Amino acid sequence: MEWIIEDSANGKRIVDYLREEKSFSRRIVKAIKFDGGEIFVNGCQCTVGDRLTVGDTLSITFPPEEGEFKGFTYPIEHRI
Repeated sequence: MEWIIEDSANGKRIVDYLREEKSFSRRIVKAIKFDGGEIFVNGCQCTVGDRLTVGDTLSITFPPEEGEFKGFTYPIEHRI
């Protein structure tokens, strides 16, 4: 995901921008920070505590999903 920072977000920390402006949950922000996601501002990797400036390009890469959900298998009883 990628956004161009506007006047309303000037000087905000990335975590605050994601939570307040983009409605990211704390859980998602923590996953980006600790589970293999990446945050870039103008192509340079940064942290959630860095501050944004008008015109910055903020890019977020989400962590990989942990596995594929394959559903459940239930035994079926056949009665004749």
